[in-house]
Amino acid sequence: MLLRYLGILRRIDASACYEQPNRRDTGLAAQLRLTPPAPFLLRPELLATLLLTVCGGLNSLFPEGGVLPEGYWTFEVVKFLALYSVAFLTGLMVVRWGVRVNYTRKINHFALFFLPIFLLDYIGYEPTLTTTTVTGGLLVASLGVYVHPVRSRVPPLATMFASFDRPEDRPFTLWWLSSQMVAGYMVIIPLIVVFGQIGYGWMMFIPLLINGIGDGLAEPVGIRFGRHEYEVRPLHGGRTYVRTLEGSACVFLTGILVIALFHQQFTTPQFWAAMLTVPILMTLAEAVSPHTWDTPFLFLVGGLNLLGIALFF
Repeated sequence: MLLRYLGILRRIDASACYEQPNRRDTGLAAQLRLTPPAPFLLRPELLATLLLTVCGGLNSLFPEGGVLPEGYWTFEVVKFLALYSVAFLTGLMVVRWGVRVNYTRKINHFALFFLPIFLLDYIGYEPTLTTTTVTGGLLVASLGVYVHPVRSRVPPLATMFASFDRPEDRPFTLWWLSSQMVAGYMVIIPLIVVFGQIGYGWMMFIPLLINGIGDGLAEPVGIRFGRHEYEVRPLHGGRTYVRTLEGSACVFLTGILVIALFHQQFTTPQFWAAMLTVPILMTLAEAVSPHTWDTPFLFLVGGLNLLGIALFF
């Protein structure tokens, strides 16, 4: 009863502002039928190649730390095994127990954000621009196992895919997710380079944290407590999707808390400039960004905002 009250389990009378899957399509068999294969040029593995090529070219301009450090591959293997395990368990929550994908998707979101931080305490290595670039390529390529020809033949992969395949995103689930990752890394890596060159590398943790925590909370909070709705559009297609002011407020409040967390790193003028601009601008960026594509907009707006503060305050 508690889970149904919180809106975590699906109900037939679920909120009309989010398209819910038909009950006939909640089983594993339905997951095997869903989402036709993406066009060849839009496959995750090819997007990963694009990311590595572009960012690798940028990385060659700054060759310091170009060799992958000891422990990196061990870290990545353990991380991906953990992430795939989380995806499988949350997929079971959807397929067998009827938990809404909007919640399990965010469990995966937080696992992707916090698991690497946790693992660094046990399998440490020194992050560099090279490791960030390679990690981005691996992350996008890891989605390749979910393409329809593969998951339709491997039921565990179909279960894992169910953990983030929102019914309202079909048939573009993988395309939107993988292209958002590529765009996010293509924004964040140049910003990391620029901030590092001017001695403000720590500033990039701010948009990362706001995106990881604030945006991660926005959807579940909006679904459960959202009352004030507004519409957004996807990258393509004529459909509209609903966000809520309550969900977007998570980005704003997280922005305030993250800026406060870094207050000792700022000068006084920088702190107040950041406090007065970063939360509101990143909230607006999340509000106007295309459906499922808020990460690159949050990184871009937050990063450029902080870059201006670093240079002029």
